[in-house]
Amino acid sequence: MVQELLVGPERRRRWSDEQKMAIVVEAASGDASVSDVARRHGISRQQIYQWRSDIRRGRLLDPAGGPFLAVEFVETTSGDTAPPMDHASDALIEIMVRKGRCLRVPVSIAPDALSTLIRAVEAA
Repeated sequence: MVQELLVGPERRRRWSDEQKMAIVVEAASGDASVSDVARRHGISRQQIYQWRSDIRRGRLLDPAGGPFLAVEFVETTSGDTAPPMDHASDALIEIMVRKGRCLRVPVSIAPDALSTLIRAVEAA
């Protein structure tokens, strides 16, 4: 009877949530393609896409409170009290932040100004 002994690195690795988030953030940074990031870490591109999906579905959370936020798109009905919009540039984005607070900002707001505003409201 012959037995085969496999030596070498274990093919199935375990990644901590912190490691997964770091890899997803690296892939999303735009400095390198998802393929490059996957190759650098010895994983498949599909694994990164799966982790992204897990983040969207709330199955993977960043313990450090990373840069990803849950987003939900909601259609308004005619019974809502929002003011009528004349132009697409007048459209508002409603953002629910911590402690039940809500921000309504125009879609044309600068990203830096929006980040500053969100941080200020969350800190209040």
